[in-house]
Amino acid sequence: MVGGASNHLQVYDNITKAIRYYEQALQMKRRMYGENTANPDIMQTLGYPWMSLGDYWKAISYHEQSLQRYRSIYGENTTHPYIVQSLSSDLQCSPKRHPRL
Repeated sequence: MVGGASNHLQVYDNITKAIRYYEQALQMKRRMYGENTANPDIMQTLGYPWMSLGDYWKAISYHEQSLQRYRSIYGENTTHPYIVQSLSSDLQCSPKRHPRL
């Protein structure tokens, strides 16, 4: 429910509200499953609105955290679709794509 509402808010350019919803979802999952729960899906998703706001370093930080967590779940050298997706999210935020970084 929270993720669906966030997607609609992002479409209507209310990106900061979307970020708050994703952060709420992350906090709720941590309360339900423990502070050390991986939650790489939410971490990765949080990178996109920050990228839309132009805060590429914050976006990269979330994407890298997601990548690390997926690798801890599936293995450092495993080829897994979520790891590939996380790597590609990182590339979207790379300084080569955004020369002002």
